[in-house]
Amino acid sequence: MRLFQYDAPLWRAVSTIGDLIVLNLLACICALPVVTAGASLTALADTSRRMAQGEGTAVWRMFLTSFRRNFRTASLAWAVVGPVALVLLAAWIFVQADELIVLKALISAVLLLGFPFLWSLIARFDNTVGAHLKNAWLVAIGNLPLALGVLAIHAGMIALVVATAYYLPAGFPVLLLLGVSLPWVASAPLIERAFRPLLDRAS
Repeated sequence: MRLFQYDAPLWRAVSTIGDLIVLNLLACICALPVVTAGASLTALADTSRRMAQGEGTAVWRMFLTSFRRNFRTASLAWAVVGPVALVLLAAWIFVQADELIVLKALISAVLLLGFPFLWSLIARFDNTVGAHLKNAWLVAIGNLPLALGVLAIHAGMIALVVATAYYLPAGFPVLLLLGVSLPWVASAPLIERAFRPLLDRAS
């Protein structure tokens, strides 16, 4: 009879998967206009943390509340980071000079390390855009093992999606429904550990 109770492990797992799918769809839809991608990423980071900590109830409500609250700051941050990422991507595609590979790889690694921390900082702390941009990379570099762990989780999800598309196409749609939200929720505890000194200082 335990199997059919709402708080049974099976139904909790089904509920969590459903929440991840809803979060995934919201993040993708809200990022579609491109200019709103920063606000979408911030709401994704905020909602992922709350889910990982068991806070809140309705995922859609948490996401949309965070999206509206952080829209201005996140959009300004995206106006800085987005073009940098675009130029870097264009450099990888169109600039094939071998002597620049190490430089491009180094810049890419630095950008990727701080990227998740930026949106999480905006969601957690009130500060200027410049301070958020500076602090995101300071926190990432100052907590390099945690930052590498976050990066590994996201890279692992991308590799899993690509491998599934090639070797198990039937499972590809399922992974697509979890491909954005799952790594964010999985990496939220690592980001929170990196923020602990900042939270202690703010309290």
